[in-house]
This record gives sequence, C-alpha cells and structure tokens, in this order.
Amino acid sequence: MKYFTIEEMEHSAIADAKGIINKIPPKFIKNYVELIEKVLDPIRAQYTNPIYVNSGYRCKELNEAVGGVETSQHTCINNSAAADITTNKGREANKILFHIIKNLIQTGQIKVDQLINENNFMWIHVSYKISGKNRNQILAL
Repeated sequence: MKYFTIEEMEHSAIADAKGIINKIPPKFIKNYVELIEKVLDPIRAQYTNPIYVNSGYRCKELNEAVGGVETSQHTCINNSAAADITTNKGREANKILFHIIKNLIQTGQIKVDQLINENNFMWIHVSYKISGKNRNQILAL
C-alpha cells in the first residue's frame, strides 16, 4: 500500500458529523488492502497527482445515512470493496482521471468490477471483487 491507507478508507466526514463509528471489520480489511494494492495504487501511479477518497468503507449505519443501496460494494457485500475518489480539482480533472482509469482497464493493467462516472464527474466510483469475476463495467450515473 504505497499511496493509500486503511484509515483513508474508513474516514467519512458524514460519519464524523453524525457520530457514526465507521471501522472496517477485521474480516473485511483484506478487501480494502486488495482494492488499494490492485486498483487504487496503480491508478495513482499512472495519474502522478494526489487522489482523494471521498467514501471508502461504509458500515450499515453510514451507508443508510448517505442514501447508499443495500447492495453497495462500499459495505463489502459479496466479498468486494469500493471507493469514491476525486482529484479535488473539479470535474475536468476528474474526467481526465476517469479516462486514465478507463485506459488502464481496457489495456488489462488493472481489473475492476465497476468504474462509474458519478454525477458528471463530480467523483469517480471504483470497485473490486476479491473473489469471483470482476466485470470491468464502465458506467455513467
């Protein structure tokens, strides 16, 4: 884990504001280690600029507080992990990052379950399945 930490995956401004304790259960730590090592670190190495995690792991209470679906990969359902990331430099920079990630997927340098352009590049969702087939879906919501 070169660029990201487990603590970043647990941090949530909404959890802090609402007094929600958002710690990754020990049985799911491996999910986030793999997401970081196999997806996020390679993305950051290619992008060469800081990338920030808006939302990583979400406990059930936090997932409900942010309006996440019950099947959200942020909750490690189906042995997965997810993170919403941003450049913190606006939609145009996020769009560039999205296309870098898309290229990494299409050239086989990384595998993801989903890459999602959220809200016209407001942030980027990336998820990874620890077991099972990663679909490499590229979507816009």
